[in-house]
This record gives sequence, C-alpha cells and structure tokens, in this order.
Amino acid sequence: MFVGRAVVEKKMRVDGVRHIDILELSRRGLFEMDASSVWWKFSWKDGDVELASIGGKIVRESGMARGIEFFYTVTDGVTGASERIHYEVPVVSTPCNYGGRRWWFVCNLQRNGGECNRRCRILYLPGRNKYFGCRECYELTYESRQRHREKFYETFEKPYAKWQRTFRKFMSARSPERVMQLKDEMDRLMAIIHGKDSFLNFGIRDFCDE
Repeated sequence: MFVGRAVVEKKMRVDGVRHIDILELSRRGLFEMDASSVWWKFSWKDGDVELASIGGKIVRESGMARGIEFFYTVTDGVTGASERIHYEVPVVSTPCNYGGRRWWFVCNLQRNGGECNRRCRILYLPGRNKYFGCRECYELTYESRQRHREKFYETFEKPYAKWQRTFRKFMSARSPERVMQLKDEMDRLMAIIHGKDSFLNFGIRDFCDE
C-alpha cells in the first residue's frame, strides 16, 4: 500500500503535534453509518481562527470499514508551494469486553525497510512531514500538557496575536511609508511562526462538496 516516510530530526512531544484520534470518529458513529462512504472533517483552531483542517472518507468493503482516505493540502513554509495529499490508511476493529467493537488505525508509514503496520488509536503529523503516522514512527515522546501550552503560547500564539494586531493596523494605514513598515513587521512575525512550527501552514480544501 502507498505510504510516505517519516522525517524525524529530533524527538518531539506528542502534545505539540497535530493528531487525529480514531476514538473521536467512532464516538460520532461514523463506522456504524449505513452508507457506502462517509465524509468527515477535522479542524484545529486558535479561538475562532481556523489554523488547519483535514477531510476524510470512511471506505467500506463488504459492508465493513476497511480504511480512511485522507484529503488535505500541505504548503511549504519557505517556498509557499502547495501539494494536494490523498491516501488511504487501513483500519481494523477488535471486540470489546463490554460489547461492541473498538477501532484502530494501522500505520502504513515506511519504517526499517517496510510498512510499520502498527495498530494505534492516534495518528500524528509533525511539522515538515506530509503523512500521518504513529507515535513510534515519528519517535514522539510524552511531556506534560501544561508545559506544552506554555511553549505553544510563546512559539505560536504570541507572535500570531501580534501578527493579527499588525494586520489590522496595516488595513487602516494610509501613507506608503506606514504600509511598508507594517508589511515588513507582518513578514517578520510570519517568518517566526513558520520557523517555529512549519506545519501551521497546513491547509485543506473542503472535498465533501465535490
């Protein structure tokens, strides 16, 4: 099956990486819906501002879910070039002791010369990578969520809030000198954001309406 390779430069925290939890899809009843294919969409937001989103489709075979097709676009934080990404991640289910079934992703990133095939509940997409994979493939580590929130504020929320304030000033500026000054400041702040977390440039089209 088609798969991308994990790009790991150093160990990162699970808390600081964009991820998809199959339990959330299961809780919404997407695996139980009586349809040949079921669309869904995940979004990540900073307040009311959508930072990124991903579309997906539950793919069935003989009435059972066999995988999830992902649809999204990644944008290079340096060149600005966009690439449309489309691939399928297998899913399997196991019976629960209390009844019903529990669903799992099957990671299909390339690892040690072959597919990972690790069963996992959560898939992750660290910065500068194109494909979702398991924690082991991306060598992610756990740390406290509070420490992550503090670092996330310093590395993204703080410069992004400054960028928003500068943008509002830019829109109301009148003199060419002031416009250029504010534009330079916006470019500087955006470079900081991209440098700290390049996957924040990750975006998507809404394929559900196609």
